[in-house]
Amino acid sequence: MTEALLARPDRLIGLILLLSTVVNVVTPTLVGLITLRMGGDYLVAAGVIALTFVLLIFCEVAPKTFGALHPERLATPAAYVTPFCSRCCIRSCGRPICWRMACCARWSLAPTGSTS
Repeated sequence: MTEALLARPDRLIGLILLLSTVVNVVTPTLVGLITLRMGGDYLVAAGVIALTFVLLIFCEVAPKTFGALHPERLATPAAYVTPFCSRCCIRSCGRPICWRMACCARWSLAPTGSTS
């Protein structure tokens, strides 16, 4: 199953980055709206600082460290979850987005001689 995911790295990377970008855009927006309603400008600043640390630790550093230390433990469950997420995302609205991202990536890599 892992080989099937790695056969099209542009789709796998596109899916991961699309979902990560959505989370990284929606989360600060929600934190900003909630903290603005709860306490005004000063609480928004505190919420932004707290969210920065939470995203940095739990969405960037910890998962990458765990993946680097335990790649085998992570690869098998991810190989089952990723195709499901890919199908859900691509069937809803992601197909044109993922396709355009892959086209842009291939276009930008064309001068280097890279192909996918």
